[in-house]
Amino acid sequence: MKSAQAITELETAFANKARPATREDKPARLWVGCFGNAVPDVLLAAAGCRFVDVKAIPDAELNDVHQGMARFIEPFLDDYTRVFLHRLACGRLDHLRAIVFSRQDAAALVAYQYALEYQRQHQADTAFPTLLLWNAEQGTTEAVMTFNQRQASQLLTRLAALGAAHPSKEDIATAIEQVRTRHQALDELTLVQRDGTPRLTALEVLRWRNAGRYLDPAQFSSQLRTALSDVSSRPARMGKRLGLVGTATDSEDLYRMLDSVGCVVADLQPFGQAWPGPMSESDDLDGLLNAMAIDPFCPRGRSSIAMVDALADACALAQCDAVIAQMDQNDDTFGWDLPSLEQALNDRGIPLLQLGFRDLRPDGDWITRSRERLTTVLGDL
Repeated sequence: MKSAQAITELETAFANKARPATREDKPARLWVGCFGNAVPDVLLAAAGCRFVDVKAIPDAELNDVHQGMARFIEPFLDDYTRVFLHRLACGRLDHLRAIVFSRQDAAALVAYQYALEYQRQHQADTAFPTLLLWNAEQGTTEAVMTFNQRQASQLLTRLAALGAAHPSKEDIATAIEQVRTRHQALDELTLVQRDGTPRLTALEVLRWRNAGRYLDPAQFSSQLRTALSDVSSRPARMGKRLGLVGTATDSEDLYRMLDSVGCVVADLQPFGQAWPGPMSESDDLDGLLNAMAIDPFCPRGRSSIAMVDALADACALAQCDAVIAQMDQNDDTFGWDLPSLEQALNDRGIPLLQLGFRDLRPDGDWITRSRERLTTVLGDL
């Protein structure tokens, strides 16, 4: 496969948010949706499931409105929660047998709670996919590990009741190796992005990285590595080295704007990180659970200081000239740590530029104002 073809396939997968033509991909596999980072993809793979992201939104479904759901939900919900609930009620996710929601993702937790209650009140027009909450805890104590082991066992039991396999230790080890290949390819992309001579646009990295949310791990790894194979022949990109932090955004207009003012070498908002969570160096379930339990980038971890330092260190490693922060209108997580992050970045000699709140898809006025402000400020650095 040539690089151009691999790039086309990656960007097509990201644009289409791939789904099967029918409810089942293969008779032996279950399609399972994942909402949010920090979902144990290895367990899904080991159980024989085909797992895909449901948080990112296909453009064709962005404005879906289900009247029953519109009367049920409240205006303060996160945009990703709101759009997901309308898509769910409209039957856009009927091809899935189950959806696993991450307790660590604020939008995912609320989406789970509202969808479950809507279903309990018998307001749904058709049966929803089975709704499952991944409720793992953060920490290093024996109690945390025991709790998370039970959560893993419960998840596998629920999936087995839907027809998935109940994996052995060998199945889990095999799945870890398969999923590790995807993480290694993503690490290669990260290294290219933060290279001393940037050659990829932020928009390209967004598309290529997140195509992995819809592709088989082996297929994605091969395509991504092929796409990266001739990056070194591209001309160098000029401009300030930028970091991006904040709440989740997959707005292509926002990324085009960032590409027009500099080079994003550290994308640390949720759609810029490895999905759906960290990878263990060991080949067993306990190693995987421990890696997830100590992930410093987890926004609901036991220590916000650890997350702030991890973000600031990543920006310093990428040699950022400045870091840009942006947030959802209804953010109730990241903003609380913004003052601490600003101080941590300042301690490392990196200024933080705040773009403030934005819509799910920022309009032209917001994009123009942000470009003008960044152009002015970055020009003075």
